[in-house]
Amino acid sequence: MANAAEQGLPPLARVALVAVGLGCMLAYCRAFATGFSGGIPMAGRPEMDVLSSACSIARVAAIAVAVVLGCALRVSPGRIVLAGSGLAMAVAGLVLAGGCGVAEGMPFALLAGVASGLVMLAMLMLLSSLSMRDIVIASFGGLLAGGVLIGGLMRLDALPATAVFVASGLFAGLMFPLADPKGTSCRADGIPTAAQVAEFPWFAALAFAISGIVASLLYGAAIALGWNAGGSVNYPLFGAAAVFALAASAYIVLQGEEAAAAAWIPLFALVLAAMLLACVSDARVNPSMMGLLFAGVFSYHFLRWMVFPALISFSRMPRLLVCGIVLVCTSSVFGVGWGESLAVSLPGSLHDQRALVAVIALALLVFFAAALLVNRTRLEDARMSVESARMELSAAYAKLESLAQQIEEQPEPAQPSIDDRCAALTREYGLTAREAEILGLTARGHSSTFIAEQLVISASTVRFHQQNVYRKLDVHSRQELLALVNDKETK
Repeated sequence: MANAAEQGLPPLARVALVAVGLGCMLAYCRAFATGFSGGIPMAGRPEMDVLSSACSIARVAAIAVAVVLGCALRVSPGRIVLAGSGLAMAVAGLVLAGGCGVAEGMPFALLAGVASGLVMLAMLMLLSSLSMRDIVIASFGGLLAGGVLIGGLMRLDALPATAVFVASGLFAGLMFPLADPKGTSCRADGIPTAAQVAEFPWFAALAFAISGIVASLLYGAAIALGWNAGGSVNYPLFGAAAVFALAASAYIVLQGEEAAAAAWIPLFALVLAAMLLACVSDARVNPSMMGLLFAGVFSYHFLRWMVFPALISFSRMPRLLVCGIVLVCTSSVFGVGWGESLAVSLPGSLHDQRALVAVIALALLVFFAAALLVNRTRLEDARMSVESARMELSAAYAKLESLAQQIEEQPEPAQPSIDDRCAALTREYGLTAREAEILGLTARGHSSTFIAEQLVISASTVRFHQQNVYRKLDVHSRQELLALVNDKETK
């Protein structure tokens, strides 16, 4: 992970830049997803729905192609490509904002889709290269920036709304050379190993994605099938539920790697509560159901820029591959519009909200059962690995104990006596018989007078022979002689 110093920006400045870039990207892509509703000149024109769909398809295709090239050839969208993508988003937005037919606008819609797809992929990779704290800050900052820009698109007059739309696309791409000058966050990192695939928190990622897809499906079905005939939504409940999901998810992510795998739970809790209210099938309850579903859809489209980067940041999976998979599986294709289209195509027996909720609940039950089975298998494999390692450690410990016992039972080697050591020095340095006698007595600590009495010679003769011994052994005092004898013991 590249740190702030390597990126040339202070940490806070870099996170702020990423937050604004994320907000610009969200505003630009939402304009396409909603058929350019708001003050932009082409808003509300029927051909814009066709161009929006073309843009979404091109976006998913561009992400898929980028992932394939990155895994196979290690080709990644660099800073120049991303800056060019921002320029292409601005040009395509400017042309489409002026109003044009399907035939004339199709190339620019496809261009906007390809460019925004590359920017989306790079944005998710950049977010996943940050720390958990910075991911939360950048994603919440992106929510605020995106909310301001989206509000501007909805409420400004035609000219300023178009300017905001075009500038959002431009800055979304130009932000990357500033936030990541070396392009380290978007670098292709190959194909994963089996161990990397096994270690990725797939259950958490799938549970979060499925929660969002179910919320979009039910919300779209409620609109298309007229479950909420009055069309009212409990907005206070929507606000409270959205705040709960955002705050709870952020808190979980901030707890670190081990806790981040549970970040899907707040969104799933909203969806589950909405499904329970849908089972009541009462006109007085349905506005609350719609409020919870609306909160689920809103939270899902925002939280995916927090939860998925958090899950990816601590995994060893190649980030280009897993970010591409996430974006393809959570693209706008599976949004509320998809839910509406799917709902009207369902058999008439599933148009009742309780029947559809029952089918979805059964599908969720199958998913969790399969996940539990897979998890139990993985836990059993892990338990067997731990048990095998424990047995190996026990065997190694027993072997060490046996070796230690053998060492303790072995008799210590006998230390050579002073006579042996002096004899070795005598042979090594060629001492005479008299010098050897004096060496032995001196090594035992006897004085010259005592040695003279023992050998029946004068003390001066003893000192004469001692000086010859010192010279031959290359020592200069009794202490050095004793040290040499002791050193001989250790050799």
